[in-house]
Amino acid sequence: MSNRSLFLDIDRQTVQADTNGQARVNFRTNKDNNYFVEHEKTKLIFDEEKATTGEVTMKFSYPGKYRIVVFKDGKYVAKTILVREKVSDKEASDTESDDSSTNDISVSDGDTGNQQSEPAQKDDASTQVSPEYKSALNKAKDYASEQYMSQQGIYRQLTSEYGEKFSADAAQYAIDNLQVDYNANALKKAKEYQSEQDMSPEAIRDQLTSEYGEQFTPEQADYAIQHLND
Repeated sequence: MSNRSLFLDIDRQTVQADTNGQARVNFRTNKDNNYFVEHEKTKLIFDEEKATTGEVTMKFSYPGKYRIVVFKDGKYVAKTILVREKVSDKEASDTESDDSSTNDISVSDGDTGNQQSEPAQKDDASTQVSPEYKSALNKAKDYASEQYMSQQGIYRQLTSEYGEKFSADAAQYAIDNLQVDYNANALKKAKEYQSEQDMSPEAIRDQLTSEYGEQFTPEQADYAIQHLND
């Protein structure tokens, strides 16, 4: 399955619709590779085209999971993206309010029962973390929990010039502070390949460990294959 002439690099695997309800996704593959998009729930296939320049921009009007499949000469590689609904002005405002409220810590006065507000500072390590690092960690959590990505896959997506474009230090902070069971992620990815693409265990293993695929470790791929039919 791993083939240097067949690769798929997506700028964002989780994308939010804009205020017009449109979500834009860019991906790269080799010039003249064929591709199509499948809506995961309805199984509808659309946009079956050829990547004449190797760079493709797609627009999505409906939320949900989609599978982008690149294929040529009987070989293919696929990745899943998640399109989220647009956030309303009210939801965005509520989120900002929630975020700002976390800047203070409420502590109880045991003698009077009153609440005293104390700034979250010296003992709160999170206040020492830059906004970029926090954003990188939040993105990493999304990729891990929604796309079941590997550690290396998350790092690549965070730092890619076609992806999130975080600094290497911010991406490494995210990886270091991410609590993920990568064996479980590898297994979920393996089950997706088995159920959605009818791939053999050996082909799944190749896709899981390929540098052009999911980039799980051999040990994580072994775990996934061993528990594939549990």
